[in-house]
Amino acid sequence: MTTSLFLWGIIQSFLMGTILPVVKNKKCSRLLSSIFLVISANILFQYLLRFTFLKYDIPELLVIPDCLDLLLPTLLFLYIREVANKSINTKDLALYIVPLGWFLVLFAYVASHQDFEFASYISTTMHRISLSVIVVWKLLLFVAALLHLKALEPSTKKKHRTLLSWPQTLVTFLGLITYIGVCNLLFFLLKQFNGFGESIFVIGRIATLNYILFTCFILFMSVYFFINTPDVFTKPPSGGGHREPSDARQLALILKTVDAQKLYLDANLSIRSLSQQLDIPPYVLSKLLNEHLGKSFSEFINEKRIAEAQRLLELPENNESTIYAIAVDSGFKSESGFYVNFKRLTKMTPNQYKKYVRQEEIA
Repeated sequence: MTTSLFLWGIIQSFLMGTILPVVKNKKCSRLLSSIFLVISANILFQYLLRFTFLKYDIPELLVIPDCLDLLLPTLLFLYIREVANKSINTKDLALYIVPLGWFLVLFAYVASHQDFEFASYISTTMHRISLSVIVVWKLLLFVAALLHLKALEPSTKKKHRTLLSWPQTLVTFLGLITYIGVCNLLFFLLKQFNGFGESIFVIGRIATLNYILFTCFILFMSVYFFINTPDVFTKPPSGGGHREPSDARQLALILKTVDAQKLYLDANLSIRSLSQQLDIPPYVLSKLLNEHLGKSFSEFINEKRIAEAQRLLELPENNESTIYAIAVDSGFKSESGFYVNFKRLTKMTPNQYKKYVRQEEIA
């Protein structure tokens, strides 16, 4: 039965990791995909190193599960932040320093042994230190994720409460793998003492069974959510720590900020970068523009840019300016894009508009 669960876990997590980016090509889905692929790799190594002779044939691989055990909670925590509307920033990426740094430590440890063997790592002081680092790291991230979830719950609208079940499941899973880490550490700490007899191996078997059962639990729940509530993989719960004002007031604030700071003049402006400057989730910004202005993000920004271009073309000091210069000063990257949008919105080319303005001045 245990072997069957391991094999099912490997296949299921690998399939989820490869299918998700194809079906839902979103940032959240790509991050979740990496989680499933790490789970798949971890289960594979756990199986091979527990039930085959690989641990004796290639003992250097023994440190790989420990590295994955540090990487998995890091990815889980970052994903929980993402679905909780806490966009990942540069500071968050610093979390990768822990799994990467410990990988380098273990790599140096393996390299320091001329003839590295199974007994060179398992049940050694270095192994117990590694397990302790894993437990502490998982515990810290679990507490942090739990605090994120607690902050998210009060500000989530009732109609979106069902979407909270997915991050709640992930936080639970993070708690479970923390518990598994404690069991593993306890097993190897007790193993160094005599007097426990067969009971110590019972603890080891329980730890192994807990690992595969709880890992299969998250895989089963993932399939359940994927089929029944697919929005949880790409759409964060409403609220996400933002206590949203009324739509009308929020839209008015957005328009005021965009106009006052002329954010549309940034040629590299995207809906994500604008939402970060406005401190609202991208999907909220898109919803406000669509539902209240009837425009997509690109339509909204291009209209602002064309209005700015018209203003520039009307200034006498720009009589000698090239159309390309006007396009760039209006926030466009290319002259062709500027022409297409200008003609679409004004029914004239930029040159025709310039002539029309001069005729009006003479008249």
